[in-house]
Amino acid sequence: MIERYLIWTYKKEIKTKLKKEALEPTAIYVKEILGLVKKFDVKGIAHITGGGLYSNVKRILHDGLDIRIDWECIESQPIFNLMQQAGDVGIDEMRNTFNMGIGMVFIVGTEDADRVIMHLKTRSESAYVIGEVCK
Repeated sequence: MIERYLIWTYKKEIKTKLKKEALEPTAIYVKEILGLVKKFDVKGIAHITGGGLYSNVKRILHDGLDIRIDWECIESQPIFNLMQQAGDVGIDEMRNTFNMGIGMVFIVGTEDADRVIMHLKTRSESAYVIGEVCK
């Protein structure tokens, strides 16, 4: 009974049929990548697949570098909140399995971050800073 209640309450937020939302295909980022590497000094690109946001980005870094992800600034989509609650899934498992909707990470210098975000937003892409590279 609780699952039906959760699905009903979240349909309003999802604004589509739950089945359609859950089966949404992965976005293709070719145009965004080509546009960014031509215009900005992109230092790294990570396509985020299963296995977690952290481990996918960590793979492209030089030895001695690490990343800090600010999970609070990641805008979780309603479908992930529904899945977490209905399935009683822990937040670490959600982050590792579903990446909370993050599909692509571009590593750019601090001086370029705002301009890269604006560039992507003018192309109707959702983009924001989710962390930093550190030693």
